[in-house]
Amino acid sequence: HPSNTKELPLLKKVIRSLPNTVGYNFEIKTFTLFDFSVIRPLMVLIKEEKIEKYVVSSFNPFLIGIIKLFYPFVKTGFLLEKRKYLWFTHWIHPNYLHPRADMVDDELIQLSIDHNIEILVWTVNSTGGIQWCKDNNIKYIITDSDYYTINYI
Repeated sequence: HPSNTKELPLLKKVIRSLPNTVGYNFEIKTFTLFDFSVIRPLMVLIKEEKIEKYVVSSFNPFLIGIIKLFYPFVKTGFLLEKRKYLWFTHWIHPNYLHPRADMVDDELIQLSIDHNIEILVWTVNSTGGIQWCKDNNIKYIITDSDYYTINYI
């Protein structure tokens, strides 16, 4: 915002300012399908800061595949905006599937059970939506609301 001229802090500085009980979802955005430039610096940061609770997520299935190939110990999440890209999960084997909230149905839940992939739904911003997630044993949500984040468990 033009009236807020504060410099954005480095990710390392933000991580150091938070307690080590915090879990992170490092969402990687790429300029192209084959832009893997952020992987190594992120892995170095995770190692240097001794971050234990994290998942690396992206809409880019190739990036998730590369992480699984070279860093198999890293938990990954495949962000899913359209159902037509769901087939990628059979190739890249993410630990988590991150579908849009309106995409989650009985079929997707059953697929996650059959393939042992946990679901982390985005973006759930209503009491009814959160209750539906709880009723369907969805353990993780992404929300824009501090209230729902604190009261989900």
